[in-house]
Amino acid sequence: MEKLNEDKLQPVIIDLTKADKLNESWYRMFGAWIKMFLGHTFDLNDYNFKVRGTKRQLDSLAKALGAEKKYLKAFTRSGLNSPSTLKSKSKLQKAISMFEKATGIKWPLK
Repeated sequence: MEKLNEDKLQPVIIDLTKADKLNESWYRMFGAWIKMFLGHTFDLNDYNFKVRGTKRQLDSLAKALGAEKKYLKAFTRSGLNSPSTLKSKSKLQKAISMFEKATGIKWPLK
């Protein structure tokens, strides 16, 4: 039996320009990708991702991911009702709104 070579794995391609053709399984996969991305923020070398979209779509995705990460850090550091967590949550909601407007895709984490 041949060993699976990680270099032969096909990349996960996220195409933000095809929002009109998305189905429930794509949304589940997108949500899982976001969770995995956030869980491995500092060690992405092991994953083969390609994200496609317009500059506006990609910028809004980057801002939403960054805001999600900051919110999670504030939450774990200071608790749910701390001023810093509430401020991070507000920024996250704005970033999510910008992402949804730019892509037509609902943000999978709530």
